[in-house]
Amino acid sequence: EEADFSAAELADDADEIDRLVLEIHHQHLPKLAEAGFLDWDREEDVITRGPRFDEIAPLIDLMVDHRDELPAGWP
Repeated sequence: EEADFSAAELADDADEIDRLVLEIHHQHLPKLAEAGFLDWDREEDVITRGPRFDEIAPLIDLMVDHRDELPAGWP
């Protein structure tokens, strides 16, 4: 399943959105792409499933299914 989302859906105010976007682009996406969990087209700013995505899919499903049980502030 593919989905679009924006940083505004994950943050409460403009400063937090800016911080989140910086963290995502400079820390999280490069690491996930390097590990092969996702493919990131930086020019188009498009992220798709990488060749190793299936390895982390169960964890992502578990987190989504139980998001109401995660600690406050959990991404």
